[in-house]
Formats: sequence, structure tokens, C-alpha cells
Amino acid sequence: MAKTPKKLSDAQKASLSANAFKPGAKWTGNSKGRPPMPQEVKDRAAMYSLEGVDTVYDLMTTSTNEMVKFKAAELFVSLMVSKAAQKVEHDVTVVHASEFLARANAKAKEIIEGTIVAEAIDPPKPDEDAE
Repeated sequence: MAKTPKKLSDAQKASLSANAFKPGAKWTGNSKGRPPMPQEVKDRAAMYSLEGVDTVYDLMTTSTNEMVKFKAAELFVSLMVSKAAQKVEHDVTVVHASEFLARANAKAKEIIEGTIVAEAIDPPKPDEDAE
């Protein structure tokens, strides 16, 4: 089934234009990163952590539900045993930041002007072999 291209509305084009990178403008994103967790929350979590461990242990040893026992045991094991390393391969083309920004601006300009259109993404089909 062919994908039908989706044209951008004037509002979407205006939003892209307003939010596009502007040379010389100061970056205004979240420069400080995620805000730190308040000390009060850290203290309360530390205060109840031993009780939480005892609760998980009780669930692991006394629950009649096998899935509850399994999940509790899995939690203890995950804290003590590290996960196996996985090999991840990346194909990276390194370009200078100015070239990257120039390419991004050119692509945004093409989208805004309507010379290229965004394609609608079809949802994945269920795997027929899994049934």
C-alpha cells in the first residue's frame, strides 16, 4: 500500500519557521538539564528504602502468585547482577557543526516552502508468524 504524502498546513509552516535555528541567537533550551531532586524527597526515599526491601523480600518468599514471586526475585537479581554487554554498531558521518546547521536549515526551508512534503507513517502490521 502506497503512502500518501501529507502537506503541511500554514500553521505548521509558521511554527517551523518561528522555531527554526536563527544564526547568532542565544540557545534558549533547558541549559541546566533536568532539575535536581529535592533533598526532602531523597531523605524520605532513604528513610523508607529498607522497609521497601523487606516488603519485596516478603512478596518473594510468601506470595501465592508465581508472577509476583518472579518479579520480586528479578528485582533482587537485577540489583546484584549486571546485564550482559551488548555490541552496538553505529555508522556515523562526522561533519562540522556549521555544515550540519546549514543542512538542517535547508531541509526546514524546503519543508516550509512546500518543495518537499512530510510522509504519513503507517502503523506497523502485526506479525502473522506470532499467532
